[in-house]
Amino acid sequence: MIQIDKIDETINTISKLNADTQPVFGGMTPQQMVEHLVTTIKMTNGKRHIEQRTTKEEGEKWKQGMIYSDMDFPMGLKTPLIPDGPVVYNYADIHAAIDVLRTELQDLETYFKNNPDATPTHPRLGVLNHKEWLIFHAKHFTHHYKQFGLL
Repeated sequence: MIQIDKIDETINTISKLNADTQPVFGGMTPQQMVEHLVTTIKMTNGKRHIEQRTTKEEGEKWKQGMIYSDMDFPMGLKTPLIPDGPVVYNYADIHAAIDVLRTELQDLETYFKNNPDATPTHPRLGVLNHKEWLIFHAKHFTHHYKQFGLL
């Protein structure tokens, strides 16, 4: 499983992607996946605040499954953060997106160093502490690395 606090290792693995790498499953492009990871890291490092989009009860159920069990992310799980329709990229190319991902991961470390009790909100799971976010991201990155045959 990916440990996002090992930033160089995380970035070295994802850097094996190129723009035309085909997914093993799902419909994302490699750049879309990297930009999606950037978005989720920004939800964690204090740069993007988002409201919970489930009830507290639903969030707790998801949290128990995703954080406190050995459950893998299900293939085909849809996120409300990726709209249907044509892909619109935020960065010039996949290499630029990977560079941004590195910066956001570094900022994540700094954010929790300076705010150890922070509990940013996940749109499906609700509030998560630093340890819970690291577990979430490990499973999330692992899911997407498998999506593109990186693991």
